[in-house]
Amino acid sequence: EDLGLNAIIFQVRPAGDAFYYSAFEPWSEYLTGVQGKGPDPFFDPLAFMVEECHARAMELHAWVNPFRAYMNVEKTRYVAASHVMSRHPDWVVRYGNQAYIDPGLPEARDYVMRVILDIVYRYDIDGLHIDDYFYPYRIQGEEFPDTTSYYQFGRSFRNKADWRRNNINTFVRTLRNYTQALKPEMKFGISPFGVWRNRQKDARGSQTRAGQTSYDDLYADILNWLEQGWLDYVAP
Repeated sequence: EDLGLNAIIFQVRPAGDAFYYSAFEPWSEYLTGVQGKGPDPFFDPLAFMVEECHARAMELHAWVNPFRAYMNVEKTRYVAASHVMSRHPDWVVRYGNQAYIDPGLPEARDYVMRVILDIVYRYDIDGLHIDDYFYPYRIQGEEFPDTTSYYQFGRSFRNKADWRRNNINTFVRTLRNYTQALKPEMKFGISPFGVWRNRQKDARGSQTRAGQTSYDDLYADILNWLEQGWLDYVAP
């Protein structure tokens, strides 16, 4: 408030966990030190942030990571029974030392959608914010392990890359439609990686030589989202 800020973007779901009371997912270990353990004495961080921001004429945007399930599998200390890795291990794949909800599974995308819409419905947030982790950044020499879901749901596409982009397009479009129906005054924004495509690959791309790009590596077709009007803002 003293700095004249008019909005706070507050991360409430880092990795299949919650900085708010959730009937779907466990309390975050980054809040209390143990996944599934709530604050003691009890309080709801998201509700507190909304109340304090609004008391200062500031907006509160809830920031979620949709598909990351666990930050470091090799250092897993405890996975709560309510965590997606415990409840739906068939939805979760390991890539590098992290675990991800497979965006290629329609039921898994629906689950993430329900989690996010629960936040939109129950809290008086002014914005919904998603970061750049859709499919994860590539690890050299390691393929994201979604072959099973691709053969189950993606065979009508020319290749796996087009199928992956369609999965994310479907997610973003559907989330936009639901949030507009629930709370049309709320802003919906995404922070993608800053390079959509390099111009050497696409004439519409930027004069960059990024080793990874949103379109080709994270399967996030930001330009399409903007052209379709699915977002209120982009913050690369």
